[in-house]
Amino acid sequence: MRKNPLAVLDHGLGEAGSLPWGGRFGQYESFWPRPRGIWDVPYNEGMDVAFCPMQRQRGVRFLAKVVLASCLVGGTSAQTFSELLRAGDPVPGTSVLVTRIDNVDVNRSGDWLIALDSDGPASADAYLLSQQGVVWQEGTVTGFAAPSGTVAGASLDVVDLNDEGDVLLTFPLVNTPGGTPAGTVLVRNGQVLIRTGVTPCSAPGLPAGTLYSGIEEAWQNNTGTILLGASVALGGSGDTPILLTLTLDAQGQIATETKVAMVGETLPGGYHVTPIQAFSFVKGLQSINDAGDFLWYEEDDDAPPGDVTTDSNIYRNNTLLFNESETFPVASGQAFKQLSLARLSLNNRGDFVCAAWDRSPYADDTWLFVRHNGVDHVLAHEGDFAPVAFPGVWTTRGYGFGGVIPLSDTGDVLWLLDTDDPDYLRDTAIFHNQDLVLQEGVTLLSGVPVFGLPNFESELAMSSDGHWSIMEVELPGPFDAVFLVEFEYTRGITYCDPAVPNSTGAPGVLRALGSDELYLNHITLEASQLPPQVFGCFLNGTGSGVTNQPAGSVGNLCLSNLVGFYNRTGEVFQTTTSGRGQLALDLADTPTGAGPFAITAGQHWYFQCWYRDWASGTSNFTNAVELVFQ
Repeated sequence: MRKNPLAVLDHGLGEAGSLPWGGRFGQYESFWPRPRGIWDVPYNEGMDVAFCPMQRQRGVRFLAKVVLASCLVGGTSAQTFSELLRAGDPVPGTSVLVTRIDNVDVNRSGDWLIALDSDGPASADAYLLSQQGVVWQEGTVTGFAAPSGTVAGASLDVVDLNDEGDVLLTFPLVNTPGGTPAGTVLVRNGQVLIRTGVTPCSAPGLPAGTLYSGIEEAWQNNTGTILLGASVALGGSGDTPILLTLTLDAQGQIATETKVAMVGETLPGGYHVTPIQAFSFVKGLQSINDAGDFLWYEEDDDAPPGDVTTDSNIYRNNTLLFNESETFPVASGQAFKQLSLARLSLNNRGDFVCAAWDRSPYADDTWLFVRHNGVDHVLAHEGDFAPVAFPGVWTTRGYGFGGVIPLSDTGDVLWLLDTDDPDYLRDTAIFHNQDLVLQEGVTLLSGVPVFGLPNFESELAMSSDGHWSIMEVELPGPFDAVFLVEFEYTRGITYCDPAVPNSTGAPGVLRALGSDELYLNHITLEASQLPPQVFGCFLNGTGSGVTNQPAGSVGNLCLSNLVGFYNRTGEVFQTTTSGRGQLALDLADTPTGAGPFAITAGQHWYFQCWYRDWASGTSNFTNAVELVFQ
């Protein structure tokens, strides 16, 4: 049974008395085994500094890091930038030099891919890199099982890495000898799934023997489904655009093919009865999640004839999501326009983000909004003030919000801001929600200001959990460089801050990391600047009342109302050698003085850390954090 919190405090942590988790300090000091969990992964001490000078190395830069935190005005964010590669570096394991970066991707494990061009021989100068080195090269069979008499052709068109580590690519083939075209292939984990001119499309509704004649774009999820934009040779010839879903079997081969829509056919769902005229197979206008739901764009054949104001649509599966004549969701009295220029991303929770234009005749027609649980939330709007994290009083300009707008499962959005700052060398920025990540001409990477920011589909990606991003930027020269970004975001409002210093001379610091969106259940408490190798636990309360130096502690308890202790198995922590400890919370099972409780939206909760301080012979508290769950 959990002890009464007030009775626990009366004993004091400075004595060899009862602890909130039971037992006595004497026995824990020598004999208590460390619990498994957060201790299994050591902290990277290199991330504790404010700035780490870049160490120039030949080849891929795995270890160089720069941490940006308080230098980004107004943000509560911190992100670690690790330079991976830049133009002028040698391609790992070769003597040729990188000349251009073409495509990047990253997954939730922090694994990444970089497609590049080099100054090598023209028939073999394109490469794909991962942490392991070269995984594909033009003019060779590296990275795939090549059809007999062929090698990889000029460039990679699709580079997709999912959370399971599956690599999806499209590229042309050339014959050997001779170098003549030999079709295009869709390759997954080195195995050819489709080869144009050879592989039949077996989707129901197509004539038997219909061959694939082109591969435009492909998107994969983590559960064995591919959304494919392609073309087929109807009647044995021609290129008819088609959108399909492919499901894969346990061996990673195509098990089923399903036609979603095809040029020349009528629109699904009966919204229009006119034939489809075109698709727009670009990376940022289609998306698929792990449930197999997908978003896609098409343009119909001008219904009524000649009417271009109602002829484009965005669908979710086979259900119409937006028609360009319909009311714009977040702009009263306005309709959509130019849906072909919209950008979309769908996460595994079923939420999506949309960047689109309304038909306002004024310079305020561009919007960025997220639909979460059916409710639209505006992130940015042309003409409104830029987020406060962007220095200066500037408004958002209407050049869109980037070539892609990745949306994580934790609800985080990565997007490009363009402002009306007349200094065009510093008027753009990359934001993570409302937090500044990079500002053109201001943020220093590798000791120099960023010259150009990612604004194309191939230059920016974010992992599904929002923890990692990979960005292609321009450094002065200009020349391309790729950085891996690790995000660490604090939530809530701190109070009782700073706390009373401990024996290290510094006050203990508590942060809440993750998301305050309740449905995500994604909050981690982290305590730092504590003495090394001491025990402690996190506390919570529904009030912020202050008790000075309870039961002999040198610090102050800043919680009240049914104070609860995270003292169950695996919750009590021992600090690392750098004085840190953390705990991922289960918001549906929150310990309180009245028993376990499920936190609900709109509630205010308060958190603090209580820890032993051996050197001072007593206990102490960190600052406290107030969170309001959404």
